[in-house]
Amino acid sequence: MFGLPPDAGVWRPDFLPPVEERLVQILERQDQWFRAMVSAQLGHKEIRVPGEITIPRPGQREEPEPESKRVETDVGVIAKWFAQMA
Repeated sequence: MFGLPPDAGVWRPDFLPPVEERLVQILERQDQWFRAMVSAQLGHKEIRVPGEITIPRPGQREEPEPESKRVETDVGVIAKWFAQMA
């Protein structure tokens, strides 16, 4: 075996540790398997099920976009706002 072992003191901010990554993969595969089994057993019946389980990895997490405040340029709206403040 070459290189560092999986439990070596290496920290990667964009990846889960090996044990957690494996657990996430098992959970996602189990969900896919259960969906396939339900689909095969129910066949033609329409059922509503929640969305697939997907656990975001650290590098895949979407940062919430900061709310951009719209600048009002309509003079009438600005005048009404100042009138309310008076």
